[in-house]
Amino acid sequence: MGYWSLILPSEKRNLTLNPSFERGTIGAGAIQSATLGSASDYQAAGAYSLFVVPNSNGTSGAYVGTFAAQNGTAYSYSAYVRGSVGVEYMLAVANTSNALAGSVVFQGGGTWHRYVGSYTENSSQNRRIIVRKANGAGAASTGTIYIDAVQAEVGSVTTPIDGDQPGCRWDGNPHQSTSFRPGTVRSGGSIVALNDLGAIVLESPGIGMADVQNIAQQYGLQDGALYQNTFAQPRAFTIASLMSGTSYPGLHAIRAAIIDAIKPDLTPTKQPTRFWYSGAGGTLQIDAYYDGGLSLESRAGFSETAGMRFVAFDPYWQTTVEYGTALLAQGTLSNPNYIIRRDTSGQWGTLGGGTINNSVYALAWLNGTLVVGGAFNSAGGTVAQRLALWHPLTERWGTLTGGTVNGNVATLETTASGTLYVGGNFQTAGGTRALSVAAWNGAFGTLGPGTLSPDPSDVVALHYAPSGTLYVGGAFTQAAGTRAFGIAMWTSSGWGTLTGGTFNQADVRALTSLPSGTLIAGGAFTAAAGTTARGIAAWNGGWGTLAQGMSNADVRALTVGPNGILYAGGFFGSAGIVAAPNIAAWNGVAWSSLQTGVGTGGAAVGTRGVLALDVDASGLLFAAGSFTNAGPLSILDRIAQYNTSIWLPLDVDLPTSNVIRAVLAAPTGELYVGGDFTGADGNAASVAVINNPGSATAYPVVTVRNTTAFQIRVYELANTTTGDAIYFNLVLVPGETLTIDLRPGSRGITSSVRGNVISSVLPGSRYATWRLQPGINNVAFFAEPGPEVTLVYRPRAWSADDRVAS
Repeated sequence: MGYWSLILPSEKRNLTLNPSFERGTIGAGAIQSATLGSASDYQAAGAYSLFVVPNSNGTSGAYVGTFAAQNGTAYSYSAYVRGSVGVEYMLAVANTSNALAGSVVFQGGGTWHRYVGSYTENSSQNRRIIVRKANGAGAASTGTIYIDAVQAEVGSVTTPIDGDQPGCRWDGNPHQSTSFRPGTVRSGGSIVALNDLGAIVLESPGIGMADVQNIAQQYGLQDGALYQNTFAQPRAFTIASLMSGTSYPGLHAIRAAIIDAIKPDLTPTKQPTRFWYSGAGGTLQIDAYYDGGLSLESRAGFSETAGMRFVAFDPYWQTTVEYGTALLAQGTLSNPNYIIRRDTSGQWGTLGGGTINNSVYALAWLNGTLVVGGAFNSAGGTVAQRLALWHPLTERWGTLTGGTVNGNVATLETTASGTLYVGGNFQTAGGTRALSVAAWNGAFGTLGPGTLSPDPSDVVALHYAPSGTLYVGGAFTQAAGTRAFGIAMWTSSGWGTLTGGTFNQADVRALTSLPSGTLIAGGAFTAAAGTTARGIAAWNGGWGTLAQGMSNADVRALTVGPNGILYAGGFFGSAGIVAAPNIAAWNGVAWSSLQTGVGTGGAAVGTRGVLALDVDASGLLFAAGSFTNAGPLSILDRIAQYNTSIWLPLDVDLPTSNVIRAVLAAPTGELYVGGDFTGADGNAASVAVINNPGSATAYPVVTVRNTTAFQIRVYELANTTTGDAIYFNLVLVPGETLTIDLRPGSRGITSSVRGNVISSVLPGSRYATWRLQPGINNVAFFAEPGPEVTLVYRPRAWSADDRVAS
């Protein structure tokens, strides 16, 4: 089988100055009025390639890279080219007048292919490499030609060289100078077929799918085990070869050549042999260490059948070319008026391109539809008095059947059966008298006989308990004529009060319940049923306190995580005896702080606090309000996330100072944010769709270059498809390059100025698992504007059977 090659180290220099076009079209020029540019649509090395749009002239194309050729010297020239199917092209070396010294003609196939030529210089002069149509088949085609990894080198051809490749260096400015690869690295060099070394490959067991190890935890009280994970094991494979000489010295010479090619001390540091295999119709590579089989134990005359054994500690095959893309530092958030959404890909935007024309105070999820309440009277151009519906599937705004309410909506609550409860400061709902609270289930209705007073009252909190009871909180003092300071309940039997007394102030602002069924009320009161309860109290047939509550007694938001932890936010300095600025957690026994809380550094308690809380299905807490720092972080906007141990920023920057009053983590994975913000444009993470064509997980290298004259802060690199995210506390100075290498075995985060900067990664990041899964990945990046950002990787395959599209 002539499908096996290996890479022999070879010291070489690439004489072209910008071989992979990472810095645009430097050194390239048009032939016959072609249009040139640098793009990240396709690539074979790095994240970019040169694109050439030829005109209809049969020799239209481009030249690349002038180099000084010396008389009598043999040169090789090469390039990866992706041309239109059926069109005849030419790779050539020419002088500056485009007179050819050597050429190769080929036909485009719609995929990347490396073409190689050679010539011997007959007169010292400047030369350049040409890729153009060959004036043959498809001569009039104007289909785009992509060119990458252009190379001119002395002697025979070797693998592509530029200063960004492992072990290589630039001789001057990156992508503006020649580049050098020493003979001490095995990742690049001469491509030598095993057949040419005298090893006729007979078979190669072990190159298929790698063995795996399944990890499980044995059950303690029943049969079987709990599956936890699957890991690919190091790959052992054999290359069984026939080595035939015409004499004993001839056989030994073949063996010596093979041993010299694979021996572990071929380079100063022990490096694996890089093999190329093309048996499946494409070419893949794998790095492996020699493990035995050349001990000369089976010889027949002047021949030997040897089973050379190798171990690939990274068991996956990789492509011989690179894939990549350019990432934007941030994206534009257009017209973010009062409500925005982050979709499941991580992309921030407005809802359907339309806007709401005034403040949003409340958000709720009703059978797959978003309900929005506030002070507005239109949504997306549709008349919507203080209440609107957003339909995610159709991406359209609508209103509730039967009308709306005639005053501001402050709170919303939904039930599993499809009932919506609305609270605020209004007197009618759908034209029917409904003082401050109403129910909707296809049409508006009131909550039975009786009402709240004064008329109208401010209802700012609703909570529907699984028992079928609706709890109502606000600034009222009576319910159905009975004393009810700030809180009442409604059932199918009508209005009622909570036994055991009431609060000393009619100011309840938040309601929720614990998994046990205990009701939790938050507000501006200081006592419940005569007992000190500063801003928060618990009711389960009678009132109780939670370690006497908060200082300043002003709780505005409550939520419970999937682990049963109660979170309370508002304007306060401590919870119980614990310093917990504006936010705290209750575990059923005691209060704890969320790092150092939220607020504004040095600001008095009560000026920058929490107005809204929600928790997603994974337990991630979202807190929003008027604060500008969360724990040790200065945040761009008044919203942050807490992962049960540390605060992390959100990748959005609204256009003006703002107050966020509502946040909803929808069960479908979107995040909705509403409040008082408005403006022409904001900024948010840019999201790139990366299609990893490999059959296995891939690990990229991300490079962030600060090419501006000012400092740039880097915030986040996230794969929203896999849930992996890396959060940074890092500022790049002008000229600094940040390299985020996520490849197994070389994983690290380094700066061209400061070296290792792994300490800039915030706790809570998923740095160790960051990867590109096979297929579609949504990759979000967020930084201050200005840097050049690229993501480069090699697709990987489980088996040599896989052919990765190029």
